[in-house]
Parts: sequence; C-alpha cells; structure tokens
Amino acid sequence: QGYEMNEYLILAAGMILLPGIYICLTFWQTEKFNGMSKFEVIVLAAAEIAFLRMWRTDSAGEVPYILSEMKYVMLAFMTYFCVEDHKEQLVPNRVLLLLLVLFPILLGGYGIHDMDTVLKIIPSIILGFLFCLISFGLGYLLSHGSMGAGDVKLSLIMGIYLTGNDIPGAIFYGCLIAAGYSIVQLLRKKISKKDRLPFVPFLYMGVVVRYIL
Repeated sequence: QGYEMNEYLILAAGMILLPGIYICLTFWQTEKFNGMSKFEVIVLAAAEIAFLRMWRTDSAGEVPYILSEMKYVMLAFMTYFCVEDHKEQLVPNRVLLLLLVLFPILLGGYGIHDMDTVLKIIPSIILGFLFCLISFGLGYLLSHGSMGAGDVKLSLIMGIYLTGNDIPGAIFYGCLIAAGYSIVQLLRKKISKKDRLPFVPFLYMGVVVRYIL
C-alpha cells in the first residue's frame, strides 16, 4: 500500500511539474510570460496524457526509476522546444546546454545508490546517441542545410535521454507524422516544395505517440 501511495504521489507531482517546467523555461529564455495560447495548452495537454501513459506502463513493468526520470525530463523540455520551434523556428542553444548538463547529474545522483543499474543502461544510452548521430547526421548532409543544426543537436540529446529503447520509435512516428502532414498540405497547396517546416513539433509528436503506444 505504501508503494502504491508513493507511485500516485509521483504521478501527481509529475503532472503538476510539467506546466511549471514549461513556464520556467519560457520565462528564463524570454524574461516574460504572458499566459498560454491554445497551441501551448494543446501541447501541454498531450504531454500530460503521454506522461500518464508512461507512468502506468513503467509502474506495471517495474522499469528502473532512472529511465523513467530521463524520459520525463525529455518530455518536459520537448514541450518547450515544440512551442519555440513552432513560433520562432529556433531551438535555443542555452536550453539545449541545460538539458545536456542535467544528464550526468541525473545519472550520477541515481548512481550513488544504484550504480549497477546505471552501468546496465549505458550501452542503450550509447546506442540511442549513435542512432541519432547516424540518421540525423546523414539527413543534415543530404538535405544540404535544409535540416536545421538545432534539430540535429536536439536529436542527439534525445538519443541519450530516450536511449536505444525509445528513440527509434519516437523518430519513426515523428517522421511519419511529418510526411503525412507535408503531403496533405502540398495537395491542398498550402505549402510548396521550397517551404521549410519546423521539424521539432513533429519530433515532439513522435515522443508523445511513442510514450502512449
């Protein structure tokens, strides 16, 4: 009973923190926060649903807390990156740097009391990084700069946080949604082949779908 209570407390705290983290990142980057648009509300609502599903799956499968923590942090930051790229077509470097700095802190903090688990997941972390390095690196080279450098840097960080377990699915679903959206918009003549679409919102949707499924 005590274990179940702890799990529900984690769920409640996680759901409350998601919009809090988004607001803090927005304020840190812009030094102002003027409320949320409908798009931002939708993004955060999708994140809440994804987190709820992730919590249920991880709790039932007894997934190590460090993996759940890594997935949660990535989801929380992706809400910000999604909105920022949608509005400004920009992935802020200092927010990426913050996310990168948090990674060894998470691993090190968890490793103090369970280093065996940390050592077991390191190969999957490396695999996730290599997957994104190869796929997005090739995409960047073949696109002749059409793919933004920010997208590539974000993908590498996504690879280490989501590890080889989740990053292939997240990227696959994101690309699938992006392709479907682009085809529909081309057929409707809302965009042309020369137009550039912000890609991070599709990566975000890929993460959400991966967590839900």
